[in-house]
Amino acid sequence: MATSNRPRDQLRHYQQTGDTPQSHHQSAWDRFYRSKLSNIMFAKAFTRRLGNESRMFVNCANSVYDSTEGTRPVNGGGVLDGLKEWLIERSPFRPRESLTPLYLAISPEVENKMITGRHFGPISTELGPSNYARDEKLHDELWACSENLTNEKLKT
Repeated sequence: MATSNRPRDQLRHYQQTGDTPQSHHQSAWDRFYRSKLSNIMFAKAFTRRLGNESRMFVNCANSVYDSTEGTRPVNGGGVLDGLKEWLIERSPFRPRESLTPLYLAISPEVENKMITGRHFGPISTELGPSNYARDEKLHDELWACSENLTNEKLKT
């Protein structure tokens, strides 16, 4: 059964069949961006569950310029994948990637300004969410699916 690349379609396909889209049907960048979208949606869903009075701050710090297994192409990739990898390795932002999680972890500004449920990129730059990342119903569906998976694994 084929599924679309839309996150909601893929989540519903998994909920109905228990089958995840195969990695060889997706580019390395599709998998990378989907994992980042999931991180953002979880941060937003968790923040909502904590409520406005919480002193716990949940944010998403994405390492956009990092080279990970998630960004490496499956089956060797092509020329463009190799070029992307080469550019990432030489990015001027790369040595400063640790600044964003450090800022979110220790900056008094986070607590003073109640910065929570947000998405940050390189050098502590707040990034605007995509339409999918703003979709609270999709957050809840992903959260429920994750709870079900966790409960299944804990039973075994």
